[in-house]
Amino acid sequence: MLKKTVLALLMTLCLSGMLLTSGCLLAAAGAGAGGVFYAKGDLEATLAATPSEIASATEKAFAELKIIKTSAASSNLDAEILGRSATDKKITVTSKAQGEKISAISIRVGTFGDKGLSQLIFDKIKRNLQN
Repeated sequence: MLKKTVLALLMTLCLSGMLLTSGCLLAAAGAGAGGVFYAKGDLEATLAATPSEIASATEKAFAELKIIKTSAASSNLDAEILGRSATDKKITVTSKAQGEKISAISIRVGTFGDKGLSQLIFDKIKRNLQN
């Protein structure tokens, strides 16, 4: 009886571990394959552009959305654009090169994040890169 209980418990733990791991792998695969991923207050994605191109597109997006740019620095390796919304939320857009014309981008709004506003900013940046 004890052996069956221990065996059932071990099987349950193994299956739970496999299910949890497969979900994480799927989320990571989706984020790495050009998808948009929102976690822990940050919107993260991969774009076909250099960090300096993303910085220019971000500055245009900030102007379109009337976000006050407080700081901007960029190179072909990385970039960081900081701004403030009308309600004084800090907005941080960073990008890092991952290849010749591939960069990871991260957008954070406020202390705890704002998924809707982050997505709006990302969509504007992406559209500005296409123009």
